[in-house]
Amino acid sequence: MVDASEFYIIYDEVCEECTQRWSPEMQREVAQHCHGWSPELFDFTSYFRSSSVRFYAAYQKLKEQFPSNATVCDVGGFGGVFPIVLSRLGYEVFMTESLEYYSAAFDPLFSYVENHGVTVIDYDPFGADKVPKLKIDFLTCMAVLEHYPHSPSLFMENIKQLLKVSGVALFEVPNIAYWENRKKLLFGVSPLVPIEHIFRSKTPFIGHHHEYAKDELLTLMRLSDFHVLDVDTYNYSRVLPNGFLEMIKHIKASSMSEVIFDITTALFPNTRECISVVVKSNF
Repeated sequence: MVDASEFYIIYDEVCEECTQRWSPEMQREVAQHCHGWSPELFDFTSYFRSSSVRFYAAYQKLKEQFPSNATVCDVGGFGGVFPIVLSRLGYEVFMTESLEYYSAAFDPLFSYVENHGVTVIDYDPFGADKVPKLKIDFLTCMAVLEHYPHSPSLFMENIKQLLKVSGVALFEVPNIAYWENRKKLLFGVSPLVPIEHIFRSKTPFIGHHHEYAKDELLTLMRLSDFHVLDVDTYNYSRVLPNGFLEMIKHIKASSMSEVIFDITTALFPNTRECISVVVKSNF
């Protein structure tokens, strides 16, 4: 087990290695079904780097539930950064992806992931295909649920089938009640995916269909017969520094809008960017 500074060192190394295998051509391919991911509109390298906060939060939950070694599966692992980090930390790691959405251009990236200790499984848990014969201790499903336009009931049942009886799952979703979304609504701007992005995307559109408020996510867990062990909220696009002097410097360098953001999201957890729940199945 490692502390935050060690985790971020490993994460930054893996992120650099993975992004070296990411190209604008690959991004244009995935952007066919989500125009907002086009290289001209979205910086995946910055996204992967800033997501270190999200993945460290997940790693902390993993340590809390399983202080010693555990089998881990990252559902919808995409770029593979987090699974490789967990592998380097000594875990037995699996990652699922629906490989039908990726051409041969992605083979070097997925081969790299597999060559660094991660078993990549071609599986879509939203579908009715047979569930892989895995029995996982700790499963992560991060930034996945919001991309599905239909009932999540089958998905949640499939997740249960991937877990051991004693297994634990972590779900993370973007918060529809995020402060920046509230600001948009206040000025008459929709916080949902811009219609031009949907219009310019091929069918099926795989961007965000349904973002969650905290109570909604908890309701989904209840409907799916999961027992909630932990709920957390956090930002990752803009993070407050540690320490009084660092905080003062941070405030001085910030605009009034940024200061309001920092104060609001610090005082009101339901306005933060992401929501996560740690759950256990009620077998």
